Amino acid sequence: MKFQVLIAFLITLCLLNQLHGQKLGESLDLDRIHAVIKQAGENIREVQLDDFSWNFPPFLGTNFISQHYIVNHYLDRHEETLLDVEKLKRILLKDQLPDGSWKQVPDLNKYSGEIDTTIYNYWALKVMGFSVDSPQLKKAREFVISKGGIENSMTMTKIWITLFGGYKWSKLPWVPLFAFNQPFIELDKQLGQWVAPHLFGIVPCLDMKPTKYFGESFRLDELYLDAAKYVPKLSSLEIFKGYNEPLRKPSENLHVVMEKIMSIQGERKGLFGGYTVSSMFCSIALLEYNNRYDHRFYTETFNEQVVIDSTTRALNTVDTIYYDPEASIKTTIYKGILDDGRYWDTILSAESLIAAEMSTVDEIQKTVDYLIDHRSHDGSMSYGYDFEAYPDFDDTAEFVDLMVSVNKDGKYDEPISQAINWLLSMQNKEGGWAAFDKDLNGNKMVKLITRKFANSAELFDPSCADITGHVLRAFGHTKKFTLEDQPIKDAIKFLEDTQEEFGGWEGRWGINYIYGTSAALYGLSSMEFDIVHHDWTLKALKWLESLQNSDGGFGETGKSYKDPIKYAGRGYSTPTQTAWALFPFIEARKQGFKEFDHIIEKGIKYLIEDFHSSPYPNKWKDRSCVGTGHRTVPLFMEYPVYAYSFPLWALSNYVDLINNLDKY
Repeated sequence: MKFQVLIAFLITLCLLNQLHGQKLGESLDLDRIHAVIKQAGENIREVQLDDFSWNFPPFLGTNFISQHYIVNHYLDRHEETLLDVEKLKRILLKDQLPDGSWKQVPDLNKYSGEIDTTIYNYWALKVMGFSVDSPQLKKAREFVISKGGIENSMTMTKIWITLFGGYKWSKLPWVPLFAFNQPFIELDKQLGQWVAPHLFGIVPCLDMKPTKYFGESFRLDELYLDAAKYVPKLSSLEIFKGYNEPLRKPSENLHVVMEKIMSIQGERKGLFGGYTVSSMFCSIALLEYNNRYDHRFYTETFNEQVVIDSTTRALNTVDTIYYDPEASIKTTIYKGILDDGRYWDTILSAESLIAAEMSTVDEIQKTVDYLIDHRSHDGSMSYGYDFEAYPDFDDTAEFVDLMVSVNKDGKYDEPISQAINWLLSMQNKEGGWAAFDKDLNGNKMVKLITRKFANSAELFDPSCADITGHVLRAFGHTKKFTLEDQPIKDAIKFLEDTQEEFGGWEGRWGINYIYGTSAALYGLSSMEFDIVHHDWTLKALKWLESLQNSDGGFGETGKSYKDPIKYAGRGYSTPTQTAWALFPFIEARKQGFKEFDHIIEKGIKYLIEDFHSSPYPNKWKDRSCVGTGHRTVPLFMEYPVYAYSFPLWALSNYVDLINNLDKY
């Protein structure tokens, strides 16, 4: 046995030595690579929408469909929804794990689900008519109890349960309405863009305490460790029996929040704040207010019919997004689509096609013109429909990069300069860039008021390595900046200061250290920063090198956010995370560093093999989630566009490297 192991080791060593001795590209079939690039490019081209855009709806998990199914009863919409209850039932039964739990999103590195995901799916099956003694609910209940019961669930989960009379309002955190109406607090301006729209709906509910009771099938008493402590007695519930009592005058603070809700309704789709879940919360708050308070105190632009029309539009859009979105692909239906991020999808799709030379400049200019028509007046770019009022730095940076790549005859000089100036104006004090806001790290009072919501969402918007790297990459490609420019020096210092001891950077919007490290290094290299002769960046490259899996790919589980020592950069390979890891190695090779050639070759081979062997032939698909929603929860978000675009982009960068190897 020892002899066989020795022989295998020697053979492997010989193969590695042979590979190290080869010129980059000699060990791979370039014709096969070109064939994959062509097919992958066609995969993107064939799902382009008629207006030259793309839309790959991102999703949070089927538990959000379960949530929608339950909430539709509260809103009395359960008979007019597009939801097929039998289909949802089949999905839930198929996806339940042996321990009774459900996963929020796919992750091959996890063998068990999460408590909140399991609570929602248990609840939906119970409402559908499953007995609490059925094998499915019994196992799910045992799992929830083993994780601490509803007592240990997110605040957001408890709020939904409270609306149905299953949790005491007094046990929920209190957020004062005046926090939205006082200049010295202005709570909605102190929180991340994704938080405020949800709180606009939640906080009025905490004040009005609306409760509807639908019978025992909606009760979850059996999922508590101590139900008597948290569940109100039926006799004490203010059960909804219709609005027959005299209407009252609302408080000024409550009315201000209602008007703020109306002000954040998107023009294109009608979502409140851009999200499906925030739209449900805001609709409940508005409708409760509409039925409870005296309409004589309304205004011309905020009255009973306006509220009904606005909430109907928002809730219809939620229904459409969940079950019949206008999309390039339909595979995310019933997976809990959060929003419409078509501008982001469009930019990444176009960038990958340009890198692959699968579309002409003239073709991509049609897409760029579409995006220009949808940008903000200051030149910034937003994420998608109903986010037009919330431009962000990631989309704007990638948009700059895309415009530069097709800026024939200076056609886009002006919008490029506009976008650059906007990005420069939004750089944080410490040198980095966040997502939506500048220097939004939360003051002490805001942190005190909102602390109980930290288990449901990441509340603030600090600088992050991934977006800072993307901005640097865009700036570098414009050729308008040097390493001596102060904004660039500040950004580089931010990256050096925030590097982890082991060499990587945490990813804010992608899982996780692979994403953050890739973006940082790619951005630095694009600025012509020498990433192979500075100790700190070479350390990052060496750390990435140590992560390559035996199949040549790279992967990382979301568990690395809570336990980076054990899981940082570790997990089953995915095509998207492999592409992210390859970007900086290819950049290092362009700087003349050959030590990582074998890493590049193995990674490229993995992408080629995975393209043909994935569950969807001739298409990449991430079998583990690679997107991040909230690190601190954690809550993850799958972006289907990533597997379509990033691996194609990485392969194209590799081919460009091979074709120009004499330069490097």
